[in-house]
Amino acid sequence: IPTEKELMEKYDLSRTTVRQALNELVYEGFLKRKKGVGTFVHAENDKNVDFVRMPVSILIRGNGYRVHTKLISFSKEAVSKPVADKLKLLEGEEVYVMERVRFGDDTPMIYSRSFVGCRLIPQLETEYDDACESFHEYLKTKGLRIAKIKKSITATIANKRAVEILKLPNTNYPVMMETDLCFNEKGEPVEYSESLINTKLLEMSSVINVE
Repeated sequence: IPTEKELMEKYDLSRTTVRQALNELVYEGFLKRKKGVGTFVHAENDKNVDFVRMPVSILIRGNGYRVHTKLISFSKEAVSKPVADKLKLLEGEEVYVMERVRFGDDTPMIYSRSFVGCRLIPQLETEYDDACESFHEYLKTKGLRIAKIKKSITATIANKRAVEILKLPNTNYPVMMETDLCFNEKGEPVEYSESLINTKLLEMSSVINVE
């Protein structure tokens, strides 16, 4: 891909903005840096590249907004059977639940709930403020780097909580639901999250070159 300087000039951006965007794309696995050579699109098989998820922060910035995250609640509760099955926990075992909102400027755009087993990261109970902005970066500091994410995206309608948090007109309002099941380098499930996205505010588009 172009150098930082070229990207700055082409899109009229600061070095800080370009560098932060590239760092996020490297972290998410879109790009790979080779020291002394450059930054490249990262794909295990260049002849058969799957579409991968666009990081939420990049998606929001791509629509012209400034991104920030707010933690609205943190709790400990008995895990439900569906979440227990995903995280390979015993039904009723305790999990931490984080509710967060991603903002574009001052507008709430994405409401998410994340679940992680209490016995996996017991210190999260006192460190959740540090983990709020980028939970996966926090996990890396605990030796739990996320290596794979199983994702699904479906259309649905907003529930009462989403209406309240995202300031939507009513519970019949259409939203996009994204679920992520995140695995560490050993293939063990670490985190499960559910996010509701206000699709009116986030336009997603792509350009496909057909050969």
